[in-house]
Amino acid sequence: MPDFIDSIAWFTRENFAAHKALDPHGLQPTFDDWLRDAERGVKQLKLRGIVPERVVIDPNDFAAWCKSQSMKVDGRARGAFASVVRHKRSQN
Repeated sequence: MPDFIDSIAWFTRENFAAHKALDPHGLQPTFDDWLRDAERGVKQLKLRGIVPERVVIDPNDFAAWCKSQSMKVDGRARGAFASVVRHKRSQN
């Protein structure tokens, strides 16, 4: 049994361009490049006993949240926002 479940920010093909516009240097050039790397990362986490929940984040909600938290739009903020979204969903 895994040690814990963690969340990971996830994109769709449809929303990737909007996320890329928010963080042009922090994401891979294309959705396919991002997906390949993300899947590889999930596989590595699973090998360590971590089962991440893929949390699709809305780019507009994410940008608004970053602004409200005075956070830079980057990978760290995406991870934090994914955790917030997952937590809110678990309370419903």
